[in-house]
Amino acid sequence: MFLTPSFETLYGDSRTSRLILRKHPVTQQHAQTVFEAIERNKLLLMPWLTWVKEIRGVQDVYEFLEKSQARWENEETAEYGIFLKADGHRPETFIGCICVERLNFHDACGEVAYWLDSLYTGHGYMVEAVHIIENAFFGGYFNRLIIACDSANAASAHVAEKAGFILEGVERKSWFMDYFNDYRDAKIYSKLRSDWLAEQEQKIYASD
Repeated sequence: MFLTPSFETLYGDSRTSRLILRKHPVTQQHAQTVFEAIERNKLLLMPWLTWVKEIRGVQDVYEFLEKSQARWENEETAEYGIFLKADGHRPETFIGCICVERLNFHDACGEVAYWLDSLYTGHGYMVEAVHIIENAFFGGYFNRLIIACDSANAASAHVAEKAGFILEGVERKSWFMDYFNDYRDAKIYSKLRSDWLAEQEQKIYASD
């Protein structure tokens, strides 16, 4: 028996001991915070994310947050801010974004995309965020998640591999990237619900 995924299972905060994944609040304060992070990382993000060049001010980010909310309401994309939990040394801190787009409830699949503020790289935060997404989506009866990245985007590929996604292959000249003014190859990684269930079982055995 196959169970149909429910979008309602994706609402609400998801947490680990270090991170919180939360729907973006549509506020000027959050827009300012996200804008500052994008500005800090613009040169790093521009080769891989076409939308970055369109962000020229806080209002552009605020409009993105409004569109993000609409995509949630239309069950098109699940978009989350990634936050470091507050501790004795710092308040709760925004560090990046992760989303599942191209949602298809009939085929129970979607595509994971992400970016992380370079101030917080090297700590495994994005791999941890991907695992939170897996738990939410595979726990909600999704069957397949993919990560697609430019074949030269080593950082994104590293996250996919560390998270246990399998490289299915390379799509040749898969998309046109303005930054390179050329068509680019894309690496396609995937993880199935059956892979995720096997990982959960291994964790149980390892803890015994």
